[in-house]
Order: sequence, then C-alpha cells, then structure tokens
Amino acid sequence: MRLPASALFVLLMACSAQPNDTERAWIDDLEGKIALPPGAGKLACYERYYAPIKLSELAGVSVPQDRLLLKGMYIVGNRAGVRWKTAVGDFPSIFDAGCSAIEVIYGTQDHRLLFPASCHPTVGGVRPEAVDPPVVC
Repeated sequence: MRLPASALFVLLMACSAQPNDTERAWIDDLEGKIALPPGAGKLACYERYYAPIKLSELAGVSVPQDRLLLKGMYIVGNRAGVRWKTAVGDFPSIFDAGCSAIEVIYGTQDHRLLFPASCHPTVGGVRPEAVDPPVVC
C-alpha cells in the first residue's frame, strides 16, 4: 500500500519532537530578548533550531555545578519557524557558514542570554560581525 505524500508528511510531523510547555517558555523568552547581528533581518526569516545542552557538554570539560542551557541555531531558509531537537547533534551540519547560520545560548535557570546571537565561525575561526548581504524575507 502506498501512502499519498500528504499522509506521509503528517506522519513525519507527528514523529518529530515538539517542545514541552517549559521548553516553549524558554524559547519564547529567548526570542523576546534576542538582538540579531546587523543585517540579519527579522527572526521570522529563519529556521530556528533549539536543543537543550549541559554546560559541561558545551565546554567539553567537567563542571562542578552543571546547568542546563538552551542552544539555538538560526538558518535562513524556506521553512521559517521553530524546530525542536532533543540534542544539538541533530542540528543541520553547516561548515564555514559565517552569517548563513547564527548561534545563541540561553541560560534556562537565570533566563538570560549567555552568548548573544552571533554569526557562526568561518573555517578560519572568524565570526563575522554583520550579515552581508542583508537578509530580507
């Protein structure tokens, strides 16, 4: 039996992770506080990927009082909106992105941006300060 494309889409969407109420509140709070880099346009222009991550995972070392953070990655795309992932490893793989991808880290306990929105580093390790060409959607 072959499923129509619309039924397959509905099944795939039902299988994808959705943020719970607490996680949704973190996302809403973060998005209310964020300031995108110059030229980045509006948040609504981006596919916005979010996942929980522990400070120890982010730092790559043991941390005495580990805490839960929320990492976000924004990519300009045709499917703007929030995408919840259960792990940062599930984000799209992008290398040498520069301002094609914007990253942010949010503290879930103190409700503040720990790493403000900035462009993804290039292969040379440089984070561009502005999006060029500017994003328009």
